[in-house]
Amino acid sequence: MTTLLQDLRYAARQLRRAPGFAVTVILTLALSVGVATAVFCVIDAVILRPLPFVNPDRIISVDSHSQSGYLQPASWPSFKDEREQAHVFTALAGYSNFGKMALQTPATAPTLVDSVHSTDNFFQVFGVQPLLGRTFLPGEEVDGRNQVAVLSFELWQQYFNGDKNVLGRSVTLDGMNYTVIGVMPAGFRYPLSMRNGIYTPRLLDRDWMQKRGNHWLRTVGRLRDGVSMQQGQADLARVFANIGAANPETDKERTVQVRLLSETVTSRSRGPLWTLLGAVMAVLAIGCVIFTSATVAAATHYLIGLPWPVGFLLGAIVAPPDVVAPLAVARKLKLPHRILVILEGEGLANDATTLILYRFAVAAITTGAFSLPKATGTFVTILIGEVVFGTIVGWLSLRARNRAHDSQVEIVLSLITPYIAYWIPEHFGGS
Repeated sequence: MTTLLQDLRYAARQLRRAPGFAVTVILTLALSVGVATAVFCVIDAVILRPLPFVNPDRIISVDSHSQSGYLQPASWPSFKDEREQAHVFTALAGYSNFGKMALQTPATAPTLVDSVHSTDNFFQVFGVQPLLGRTFLPGEEVDGRNQVAVLSFELWQQYFNGDKNVLGRSVTLDGMNYTVIGVMPAGFRYPLSMRNGIYTPRLLDRDWMQKRGNHWLRTVGRLRDGVSMQQGQADLARVFANIGAANPETDKERTVQVRLLSETVTSRSRGPLWTLLGAVMAVLAIGCVIFTSATVAAATHYLIGLPWPVGFLLGAIVAPPDVVAPLAVARKLKLPHRILVILEGEGLANDATTLILYRFAVAAITTGAFSLPKATGTFVTILIGEVVFGTIVGWLSLRARNRAHDSQVEIVLSLITPYIAYWIPEHFGGS
C-alpha cells in the first residue's frame, strides 16, 4: 500500500508538470466513457431490458389495416365485436392517448397532463398491481360510472406530493370531477413515453367516437397461457373476416397483424439507437486508444526520458486491446447479434486509430517536427475518408454479391473487397 501511495504521489507531481497534457488526456477519456455510458443506458432501457409488465411475452399489439393497406385503428363498434368474438385472449383492451387533459386539484391551478382513456380491462392486459388502491372494475367504462381516475407514480409525486391519503380525493379533469381510485407503481407506464400521466375509463366522450366508420381506437391484448402468436393471429383474422362480411361498407377486407408489444414499442427507435450505439462505441474506442497511447508516452518520457514521439510510437504499439476475449464472453452470454457486430467494429476502430497514431509518431521521429492541429486535421480527414469509402465499397460489394448467384464470384468479391476499400482512400490520401 505504501508503494502504491508513493506511485500515486509521483504520478500527481508529473501531471502537475504538464497540466495541459493531463487535462487533454483526462477529458478525452471522460467524454468518451460518459457519452458511451449515457447511450448504453438508453439502449438498455428501450431495447435490452424487458418491458415493465408481468410476462411481457404474452402481451400483444393489434395492428389493423384498411382495405388500401394503411394502418387503421379500430372503431368502437368494431372493437366491441373483436372483444366479443375473440377466444384466445384473457383481455383485449382499447385505449386512446391523443390529446392532454387539464388537471386541477384544490391545491393547484389547471395544468395540462398526459392522459389515457381506455376500456375498463386496460390494466388486466399488463398484469401490474397498483401501489395504492385499485384499478378499473368491470363496467366502469359505462357512462355514469366512468368518472374515476388512476394516477401514474410520477404524477402522484409531482402534483400530490406522494400523499397516501389521495384515494377518494376529487380532482377536476377538463372541467369534470373525477375520483382518484388508485396509484400505479414507479415502473409502470403505458405508452412508455408517458410519465406524468393519468388513466380514466371515460373513453367515449364525443359523439363521433361511437360511429363504426370512425377508426381511432388502439388495441392491446394478453394471450391466454399456452396460446401461440400464430393462434392469436388466426383467431383475430377469423374475427376480422366476420366483421368485414357483416359490415362491408366500413370494414370490408380490413386485415390484422398481431405483434408482440415489445417489438411494436421499439420498432421505430431500434434501428437509430443501434446505429447511435455503434457510432458512440467507435468514439469510445478512439478515446481509449488515445488515452492509453498518451499514458504510455507520458510514462516513458518522465520515467525513462524518451522523446515524446518515441513514447507515442510505443503507446501506439501496445494500445489496441484484443477484441477476441470480449466477443467470446458476449457469445457465451448470448447477447444480441448486433452487439457482437458493434464489438467487432469497435475492434476495427481500435486498430485504425492505432495505425494512425503510429503513422504520426513515425513521421514526428523522422522529421523532428510535430504539429497537433495538423495531426488532428489529418486524423479527422482519414477517419471520414475511411468511413465514406468503406461504406460505398461495402454497399457496392453487397449489391454485386446479391446479383452474382455464383459461389465462386462471391468468394472472389469477398477477397478483393478489403483491398479495394483500402486502395481507394490510400490513393487519395484518406488512409
